[in-house]
Amino acid sequence: MTIRITTTLLLLILAILMANPAQAACTRDAAGAIITDADGGNNMTSAGDQCSEIPDNYLIKFFKMGICTADPMNAAGNPNFSSCSFMLDNPDGIDHVIKMPNEGSLPTGDFDIPPGTYTHMVGVMSNRFGIKHTETFTEALRGLTGTGTTCWSIADKVTNYTNETVNNTTNTHDATATDNAPSTNVLECGTAADADPGFSYEVINVFSNACSNWDGYWNSGTGRTMSNGTAEGKILKTDETAATACTDGTKMLWVVEWTNQKVVTKSSQFSLEFKLTDSVSVDLGTAGGVGQAVKMGADPVTSILEVTEPSLDQ
Repeated sequence: MTIRITTTLLLLILAILMANPAQAACTRDAAGAIITDADGGNNMTSAGDQCSEIPDNYLIKFFKMGICTADPMNAAGNPNFSSCSFMLDNPDGIDHVIKMPNEGSLPTGDFDIPPGTYTHMVGVMSNRFGIKHTETFTEALRGLTGTGTTCWSIADKVTNYTNETVNNTTNTHDATATDNAPSTNVLECGTAADADPGFSYEVINVFSNACSNWDGYWNSGTGRTMSNGTAEGKILKTDETAATACTDGTKMLWVVEWTNQKVVTKSSQFSLEFKLTDSVSVDLGTAGGVGQAVKMGADPVTSILEVTEPSLDQ
């Protein structure tokens, strides 16, 4: 027997976690502005030249979301979905914007989940994440062309996780290096009234190393301990086989091996939580003694899936 879900919606409550737990939250003054050093903005107080915040808007393209009775990553490093059942499986992908405070729905369509005991959650998404965000600082910073204490993401600009140039001819994930300020800044700055944020994008083409030192697995396959289990990621090609270089990855596989297995019955209900805390990296720099607003970096995602049974009075 399988579960026929007829609501066609999978509830999203909010959950994106940063990839690097060493990143620090932004330090703000009494007015709420991010504090930067008085030497031109080279460093943020107690956070180096980067700090992490809750983004105004975070865009993810989902291709797959499901649960599995066995590890969906085989020994060869390619996905094996034979033990998986999917709540979402769309070859074209579905764009979903997450923001605070908000509860939204992911239009999954009807799906079947066979009753049983499940050990893993699996997701496949684009490795190109969108950030639309505005910040105010304690001193004026230089954006792409303007200067001011308010800086915002520029629509359709693309960077990549390692700040290296990526020319990916297999999709639209071309990225421009962000280490040659100000010509490569993907933020604009001015007054609060000038702010006109759009979705800029960051490509997660590696998890821990520079592109020249390719490593497809996050932390070389050792995984990362999360609140609900152990998470592991993999960069995939368009056909959902393992990427072989930074330049051919277009998707990201995300797997969580649950500490506590999930038991699904014919009446089970599902909710998927996403957390926005620390999921945008506000990156600054300096050039010629002038503080630079460089980019709003996106961190890789994780999520918490809850499987519950309806109460007797429902």
